[in-house]
Amino acid sequence: MTKTKKSMSKNKETKATKAKISKGTAELGGKKISFRKGGLHRSLKVPNTYKFKTTELERIAKIPDGQSFKFHSDTIKMSKQIHKQLVLGLNLMKKR
Repeated sequence: MTKTKKSMSKNKETKATKAKISKGTAELGGKKISFRKGGLHRSLKVPNTYKFKTTELERIAKIPDGQSFKFHSDTIKMSKQIHKQLVLGLNLMKKR
């Protein structure tokens, strides 16, 4: 059985989609880092206009990898990438 083109494109970002997403840069610990803007918003299925609270991100960061959790009525499975995004978000929030 083969997957249809429509179902394959829904799961993966295309080159055109990646090109539209802008990159952000920040300086943490004296090193410049770059990241894709809105990555945490996409991972947690919230609009880009949503403002995260520090306590909210700290609570989610305690969840171990592989465990599912609810965030704004969406069930999300914790992954290493989401953990990295959470740590980056928390560090950038503390910097301000």
